Amino acid sequence: MIKGFAERIEAEARIILPYDFDFHVITAENPLLDCWRGASLFARTDEFSRACVTREEYLEYGGHYLKDHRFANPFRRN
Repeated sequence: MIKGFAERIEAEARIILPYDFDFHVITAENPLLDCWRGASLFARTDEFSRACVTREEYLEYGGHYLKDHRFANPFRRN
């Protein structure tokens, strides 16, 4: 929602990416609601229940524990 933000991100990424790397920054159609809508759709899937931490897992691993799922950040560390 910040004017020129997508262009700035694209310009700064081009500095560190190989010159022939083709990419474009895509902005959300509705930046205020799209994230919520995506999470809402995910919450209706069977995968969501497998991604949730159970009480037993919480007690065993602690509040910082996160399960891996297709929307998880693969670079984060537990």
